[in-house]
Amino acid sequence: MKITLYHGTSKERGSHILADGKIKAKNINRVYDENHIMPTSDGYVYLTKDIALAVYYANLTAVTIDRDTQLMIFKLELYNYELEADLDEIKYTLNNKKEKERDDYSVKDSLKLTASVRYPHDVLLKDNKVKYTVKTSTLIEGTNRIGKEEANGILKLRGKNSDKAIASKQDYISKCIWK
Repeated sequence: MKITLYHGTSKERGSHILADGKIKAKNINRVYDENHIMPTSDGYVYLTKDIALAVYYANLTAVTIDRDTQLMIFKLELYNYELEADLDEIKYTLNNKKEKERDDYSVKDSLKLTASVRYPHDVLLKDNKVKYTVKTSTLIEGTNRIGKEEANGILKLRGKNSDKAIASKQDYISKCIWK
């Protein structure tokens, strides 16, 4: 069964993804590299089922790393069996030390605990029918107040799963212009 997942980044980095025709898993300039307080493992593309979480990471990269006024969200579908549990996110998210040290989490566990997974290959845009949208980051100043308010609105829904939050996320997705 395929599941819909999202990958968020700055527009600057997203433009490189489009030019390369893939979201690279290896040999990239990682935002969360070995020098970061929460490094991610090389060799994986990190994905989430939660659009608000994708926007959060995209906005974080756009604002704090690239000083970009726009962000890019990639939407794709992958088979469940191709995915792995996001052990990095589990490690940073869970508070229980014993649970953090486990390495036998399933994809289902990872999605339930962190809403994220990882993919151990490059994501080829053509092969996976990847779509993308460009949105305003919270860095924007001046006249684009609506874009900034929209970004702030979806960011508040990160990790929330009430019926109202899910409906708001679905509304956000439906209003995106997917290319």
